[in-house]
Amino acid sequence: MTNNIYLCRVCGRFTEEPIHCNKPAKLFLESRLRKQLSKLLSLVLRHKPEVLDLSLTQDGYADIDILVKKIKEKTKLDWITKQHILAVVEMDPKGRFEIKNNMIRASYGHSIGVDLKYEKLSLKEIPSVLYHGTVTRYIKSIKLKGLVPMKRQYVHLSASLEDAILVARRHKKHGDRIIILEIDPSKVIKAGYPIYKGGRNIY
Repeated sequence: MTNNIYLCRVCGRFTEEPIHCNKPAKLFLESRLRKQLSKLLSLVLRHKPEVLDLSLTQDGYADIDILVKKIKEKTKLDWITKQHILAVVEMDPKGRFEIKNNMIRASYGHSIGVDLKYEKLSLKEIPSVLYHGTVTRYIKSIKLKGLVPMKRQYVHLSASLEDAILVARRHKKHGDRIIILEIDPSKVIKAGYPIYKGGRNIY
């Protein structure tokens, strides 16, 4: 469920709580519009920057001011400001986006060729168990080929069982059953595969 984003009138921070610092917070972005903007950011920063005629750097970044201008020009979100993008990024529970020097990029999930320059993690930096959410119709292929990134650059694993279940639900169709695979990171690394961290709970 996507929540409203509020702006605290006392400390100036974004929050999902209507009461913050013991005072009513200002409604900043309704849940429906938050979800709409987040989906648009995912689309153009992960898959189709051409939708907004947006240029990305080699490592996937776009200038935020240019992004705001393009969104206003090419979509119905003509109300958008830089602060709306900052709010969506800051409050995203999965850390889907990252900002550096007024540049924004998707943290993971790309189908376009960008060099994310991830740093390989050591085993002690990784949870003892990771999870992959899928459904029954994919199990035969997984048994034959293993986990493969499909149209994405990397295989995505979740740090929590709850997140993996949410991922699986997005793939579920009539007749499917949700299946959660437990992944032992030590065996992945021993087999010669590096593990990186994409979002807050995504590996």
